[in-house]
Amino acid sequence: MRFSIIIPVYNVEKYIDKCMYTVMHQTFDDYEVIVVNDETPDNSMEIVQRYVDAYPGKIQVIHQKNTRQGGARNRGVKAARGEYILFVDSDDYVALNMLETVDLYLKENVCDILIFRHVPVSEQGVLLPFIEHNAIAPGIYFPAKDTNMVLLPTGPVNKAFRREFYINTGFSFPEKLLYEDSVTRLLYAVAKTIVVTDNILYYYVQSENSSMRQDISEKMMDIITMTDIVIEEFKKRDLYADFQNPLECSLVFGVLCIFDLINFQAPHHPLQIPIADYMKSRFADYHENPYFSKTLKKAMDYLCKHKFGQYHYKILVWGRMKERILTNPVMAQLNNIRKRYLTKL
Repeated sequence: MRFSIIIPVYNVEKYIDKCMYTVMHQTFDDYEVIVVNDETPDNSMEIVQRYVDAYPGKIQVIHQKNTRQGGARNRGVKAARGEYILFVDSDDYVALNMLETVDLYLKENVCDILIFRHVPVSEQGVLLPFIEHNAIAPGIYFPAKDTNMVLLPTGPVNKAFRREFYINTGFSFPEKLLYEDSVTRLLYAVAKTIVVTDNILYYYVQSENSSMRQDISEKMMDIITMTDIVIEEFKKRDLYADFQNPLECSLVFGVLCIFDLINFQAPHHPLQIPIADYMKSRFADYHENPYFSKTLKKAMDYLCKHKFGQYHYKILVWGRMKERILTNPVMAQLNNIRKRYLTKL
């Protein structure tokens, strides 16, 4: 079997039908679907069952006690039989030619990880303006020679992983923790070959309340636990020295994303203090890291000095204003023209 698609399911009855429809209507047939019911409390599995009945033998359903996204993915990997594994979040959907396109690339370039583009869409399926952070040009990469690979976004959903490689690494997602995607950096580091394509094959749905609007809770401190787990895994595998600078830059950016969610809603929230103190202690030499931009260093300065009000206005508010300007359709078109002109010089 060529592919295994793993779909964790928890509380997604609003979205799961579109997810399953796009997965089951692929233009490529040699694949299986593994749905992991992570003890969902809603009617999501009733919708899944309709697809199970319509496609007998194509979908395997696994029921388990709730272990969050990481545990559900791990359970799915254990059941997978495909040569390559793909993860799809059940509130997202994929292009109908996703597997066909991935297969064509893999026939030309056998690799441990193949990465394709994913883009944000509204609940109505409208493409949302966005800036691709840490985007990397299409091509073939060798992480042993290019340590920048750990700067890639950590979400596993827009990737195909060679199952033998995945299993041989002993990799698994931490369970019952938020931000478990952080450990995907380890797979980037140990892969022999990574292929990056420019095809948009995955659509992640942004609900009206999702952007910068998450409930603030102690569970957000899981980002610190996950950061420590990633660092210890790199050290345990004797990879830390080689990847330290780009890895720390990537980890700091990840923590700041969570800090931003707190600061944007409540610039005086007390949860900011332990995060700031952790960052100051864990990444004390951030000014010496060549991967840190001036803006990132300035953000860390405000954070470490507990200047949360200045962080709010000078980093977050101003940053969001710039992003809106840059993603404005007129400005985006002008920027494309500028890029085309510069390439001719």
